Amino acid sequence: MSLSRGQLADVAADRPLGLYVHVPFCLRRCLYCDFNSNVFAAELARPFVDAVLAELAFWAGRLDLSSLRTIFIGGGTPTVLPPDELARLIDAIAASPANEFTIEANPATVSPSLADRLRSLGVNRISFGAQSFDPAELALLGRAHSVEQIADSVRIARRAGYDNVNLDVMYGLPGQSLAGWRSTLAAAVALGVEHLSCYALSYEPGTELARRAKAGLVAPVPDEAAVAMYAAAQADLAAAGFEHYEISNWAKPGRQCRHNLLYWQNRPWLGLGPSAASFLAGLRFKGRASLADYEAAAIAGQPEFDDIEHLTGLPAVGEAMMLALRLRAGLDADEFARRYGLDIRRQFAEVIARHEQAGLLRWQGSRLQLTEAALPVSDSVLVDFIA
Repeated sequence: MSLSRGQLADVAADRPLGLYVHVPFCLRRCLYCDFNSNVFAAELARPFVDAVLAELAFWAGRLDLSSLRTIFIGGGTPTVLPPDELARLIDAIAASPANEFTIEANPATVSPSLADRLRSLGVNRISFGAQSFDPAELALLGRAHSVEQIADSVRIARRAGYDNVNLDVMYGLPGQSLAGWRSTLAAAVALGVEHLSCYALSYEPGTELARRAKAGLVAPVPDEAAVAMYAAAQADLAAAGFEHYEISNWAKPGRQCRHNLLYWQNRPWLGLGPSAASFLAGLRFKGRASLADYEAAAIAGQPEFDDIEHLTGLPAVGEAMMLALRLRAGLDADEFARRYGLDIRRQFAEVIARHEQAGLLRWQGSRLQLTEAALPVSDSVLVDFIA
């Protein structure tokens, strides 16, 4: 579906602060993954990059991209693209004034020459999908890298001049013990990275891991065990000097992911690529999920989109609250009143009071925050603001 003329006019009046590019390719598909991703083949690279550049040209003629603060190339695994094609993609977007430029990478896909080339092109932050430092757990997840390659990739990034490195790690894996999880955390901390994202394993419908769980081939960890692992992350990472700034994210002081902060603060961004989400002028939409459909429409100069939605009024504020409450700092009710023209104390009085009484929300002056007790069950609180 194309955006209407009126929707395009509204979007063109906004100024995106972030740019996200989705690269839908991986070395192989992990067993838990439900992202838009395909196993990479060399012949897929050029048509895909051509399509993204065509979509970028479409938007460059309609949007003021001089306001960009952040760029994030994610996936999938962007670094499976041949270096020349990845450079062609980055060249087209690196001229923006963004001060944070992140690329996601599988530890098995980054060589010293590639790390050097990306850094020379302006990439200044790299995020490695480590997931675990236990070989058996990596095998269970279907990861295409070894434990040794995680440390090697961080060393390669350092030698190339990156001083802002993230590792993604996962807890709640089948058979994972609390001691095993803390060992993964310790190994990640020992590498001296600036940022850690810690995610609970979820069994998404349609994934191979979900099928195995349904067949009884793997056993999800009990909820109380996952809660204990989350508490261990809070304690161990605080002791290591990390600040817990978002439900699933920890950073050394001043090293929060600025791009992801745009999402949680409900600021405007543009997404390029299949299934890439955008949020502009209050309008949410995604690129076509089908790679072939996405490429055909983009090359024709008429990008098409899925899930077009325009939120206004109370639903828009509820969604903004749901996002902002993910941040440990919470949200400022007075700022929300200025930005959205609604008093959340009155509009969401019943929801807030109910969760306050349950010890899951608290007020700190004009700021509404999740309590420590709410963090492991945050979804049950946040969903009430968009119900």
